[in-house]
Amino acid sequence: MAPPDWSALDRWNALVGLPSAPDHVTAWQRWGEAHLDDGDLLFVRGENRIFLGLVDFSKLTCDLTDSPFSHVALVSREDDQLLVYDIVAEGPRRIPFAEFVADRRLSLLAVKRLRPEHRHHAPRAIAFCRQAWQQQTPFDEDFRLDNDRWYCSELIESAYRHAGLPLSEPVPIQQLPGYRRVPPAVRQLVLSTKPIQPTEAVFIPGNDTLGIWSSPSLQPLLDPTNIADSPRPNSSAM
Repeated sequence: MAPPDWSALDRWNALVGLPSAPDHVTAWQRWGEAHLDDGDLLFVRGENRIFLGLVDFSKLTCDLTDSPFSHVALVSREDDQLLVYDIVAEGPRRIPFAEFVADRRLSLLAVKRLRPEHRHHAPRAIAFCRQAWQQQTPFDEDFRLDNDRWYCSELIESAYRHAGLPLSEPVPIQQLPGYRRVPPAVRQLVLSTKPIQPTEAVFIPGNDTLGIWSSPSLQPLLDPTNIADSPRPNSSAM
């Protein structure tokens, strides 16, 4: 199912004198408008370099967790807009879906949706994320669960727990499936510059057996897809 090339995003850009969105962004926006709904979760793989570009923290996250995903976000439809709530190093965001997928650092996107019996939890989860955005709660650089800050997976997990629906359980860093395979020099570099302990338990985007992705409360809507390609929804969730 290839979305048409011309969308509301292109019409708006033409109206205000901006160049048309790249073809893949237009395709994703059209697909999102047709298929995404409140409470859907966006799982993405990105690139986030730290330590003067020496370490790609997103790749490190994927390697540690045996996951294709390094980030997770929440969809909300508000006032005829398709919006995404998440948190990045700069703080909580509430941005249009088209802007989210236009980020050149993203390479992979998949979507999961609450199973029908759980979808009533979505409004409270969205309200939780909206409040975090309004308050601009700082990003949790310490990756701790006992403070009043959040990192991406912690924000989404906390939002659904606030709504009464735990999606996953935290995993100690040293028990993550890829922990021993990460080069010791990289582990030492990260641990020596941030107050993160290997015993600290963390929420993760996850894979088929652990983390948010593995939650039995979710069902697939879009299989992992290269963002440069046209999205193809999983028919089992339509």
